[in-house]
Amino acid sequence: MKVFRGFGDAANHFGALASANTDFRDPLNAAATACKANAKRRFNQEIDPNGDKWEPLAKSTIKRRRKRSRKPLQDSGTLRKSIETKRAIGAVFDLEMSRVEWGSRLPYAAAQHYGTKTIPQRPFVGFSKEDEAEIHKIFNLWLARIHENGKG
Repeated sequence: MKVFRGFGDAANHFGALASANTDFRDPLNAAATACKANAKRRFNQEIDPNGDKWEPLAKSTIKRRRKRSRKPLQDSGTLRKSIETKRAIGAVFDLEMSRVEWGSRLPYAAAQHYGTKTIPQRPFVGFSKEDEAEIHKIFNLWLARIHENGKG
């Protein structure tokens, strides 16, 4: 079994597999599922992909909220659901043979993620070290299965 230590180590091998029209949907779907689960956990912990705590809400923001919640990005739950669930309002989930895209296309998602002049950034999608390790594991297992079956 060939084990890849990083994305760079696997680039040539993946390039050869991609040029042979290899279907990457299984490991890509598994990787996206893992990353979405980690994003949900980070939402609950109110941290970004690096593990840094989100900035707390301003008192004026809390007063305007429907539920008076003090939790950033979680007043209605729509933003969190848009990155967790394929069919949620604003959800992005696009799986093809050689790529996967997931996230949110809600109109306010980018402002919340990157921040604005009046809104502090609170990154909620991205790859943590835990995500990268999990993706490596998923692809290493998938490549081992391909090699066992003589397709790699």
